[in-house]
Amino acid sequence: MNRRRIPTLVTALVPTLFALSFVPAGAQQNAPATGDLPKGQQLALQNREHRVAQILSVQRPDYWTVMHNGKTIRSWYELAINKHADTLARERAIGELGTAGTPGTFALVELLRASDKDTIESYRSSWDALAVEPGFVRIHAANTLGNMGAVATSPNLAYRMLNDNVMQVRAAASGALAKLHSRNPQVLEALKQVLRSDDYCVWPGAAAALGQVTTNDQQVVQLLNRVANVDPMISGDELGQTCIVNARTEARRALLTVSR
Repeated sequence: MNRRRIPTLVTALVPTLFALSFVPAGAQQNAPATGDLPKGQQLALQNREHRVAQILSVQRPDYWTVMHNGKTIRSWYELAINKHADTLARERAIGELGTAGTPGTFALVELLRASDKDTIESYRSSWDALAVEPGFVRIHAANTLGNMGAVATSPNLAYRMLNDNVMQVRAAASGALAKLHSRNPQVLEALKQVLRSDDYCVWPGAAAALGQVTTNDQQVVQLLNRVANVDPMISGDELGQTCIVNARTEARRALLTVSR
């Protein structure tokens, strides 16, 4: 069977420079970092977050009908958000979108906005094959976008990093940004804002991301120095302390680059 040729958004994978450990679903969640970000920059990120999908949709309104590995992009997307489907099947669907070029990227950006209400069966017991953690779809979408090197989606990930109400999603978004090397000014400001916040489990990815793209930026150096030397005990729970330890390591590594 002949398949429609799928355009490619990214032709090479960006090496993984930061690996985020799995964060338990029941862990304490700090507030998102967006509260202190100037309103104009919040709006700029929000507008850019929507712009990628809008541009792709205008350029190729038929993305949903593109065939990839025996299914349309819409079919893979619908499987990914189907809260009644097996967890492994949903993970595979998101992975397939990550290998489907620009149409798959378009769908992954849509998955970043998927609500838990529409994608998670909250009454399921933890041993059930359908049970998933809060933010399941958004976490996997963020990880996939980072792994595929989708730099154009950095504003979308930055918006999730600052605004998502699930800490694991914010952490996954920052981890993805650490792989994308985006120099977008709004994205860089969002990363700095994370390091000014107490969203400790989002710190490691933000520190790593800033270390990849900034040099001789004294503001970044100051923020990284603060994180590199912060006492893990400022967090009142074990998870936060572990995240701070990881962030200290990433900040010290980043300082080797930005302090040159």
